[in-house]
Amino acid sequence: MLKCVCSGDYDYDIPLCTVEVDKEFNNNDKVLISFPQLKDLVLREVPELKCFCSGAYDYDIMVSSTNEYPNTTTFPHGNVVVNTPILRKLDWNRIYIDALEDLNLTIYYLQNSKKYKVELQKLETFRDIDEELVGYIKRVTNLDIVKFNKLLNCIPSNMMQLFSHVKSLTVKECECLVEIFESNDSILQCELEVLEIELFSLPKLKHIWKNHGQTLRFGCLEEIRIKKCNDLEYVIPDVSVVTSLPSLVSIRVSECEKMKEIIRNNCSQQKAKIKFPILEEILLEKLPSLKCFSESYFPCYVEMPKCELIVINDCPEMKTFWYEGILYTPGLEEIYVENTKFDKDEDVNEVIQRQNK
Repeated sequence: MLKCVCSGDYDYDIPLCTVEVDKEFNNNDKVLISFPQLKDLVLREVPELKCFCSGAYDYDIMVSSTNEYPNTTTFPHGNVVVNTPILRKLDWNRIYIDALEDLNLTIYYLQNSKKYKVELQKLETFRDIDEELVGYIKRVTNLDIVKFNKLLNCIPSNMMQLFSHVKSLTVKECECLVEIFESNDSILQCELEVLEIELFSLPKLKHIWKNHGQTLRFGCLEEIRIKKCNDLEYVIPDVSVVTSLPSLVSIRVSECEKMKEIIRNNCSQQKAKIKFPILEEILLEKLPSLKCFSESYFPCYVEMPKCELIVINDCPEMKTFWYEGILYTPGLEEIYVENTKFDKDEDVNEVIQRQNK
């Protein structure tokens, strides 16, 4: 039956501000309660919990973040902010959740996440989302897009900044989805924080990102996992995009019928060297149309200094790993081709050519 951890009646004419955050809040009509040393918080089986700290107000009105109203002095009624500067994650029913700048807001969105997910599933495009859904998306670090059966384009080009904080993007079972990051050559350069992308069972997906060039960067992206995307012909649209993926650690692609290349090369410019600075593993399985990982129009040097594992199974059309590419893989520990383990000192191109003769 717990509805809040503590409550009180506050004088809204005098915001309660601590020394540490006074400069940030003293121009806003907000009640501030601070827990400067709160490091760990566990909340389990508290279905009626509405907020951490309540006051004499109706909490059914959504509390808004100060970031949404930076230039105003009036806010929705009953605006109590709970500041926890060193709380990074909270244990919510044994699942660790990223804490927002306002603990009350964190709890509010957790308790209403199911409602928001139902509303999102009705969308044909993210351009149609209302302000409340915008507020939810702006604070979700793990975005799951599952069974959005009307959605054609996942993230519109003119809304990239709205998703810039997302760390994990999972897209599953969307029947009509054609493109993940909508194409638009005129968008401003955008750096996304996403750490991992997982795509599963998207039968009409043709592009993850397309025609973005250097306008869209994934400097933090560590993992790409793709499975059962049968219309997808390549993962990365051009080898030049590799420079936008400096943190990539793992690529796993499986059960994609039309996948021809993992990295497409439609760039006619000669590149002497292509480098994946921290890529550790590549797993390619059940890709009946895959011809190679990538190719170059001119002979080039391909560096994968941290790569430890390469697995290639059920890829009957794959005749070489990288056409016109000399591979440098000094850290390679294991090579598996068609369930056969090869010596780590062997050249990957030669192993595949020999195995698939």
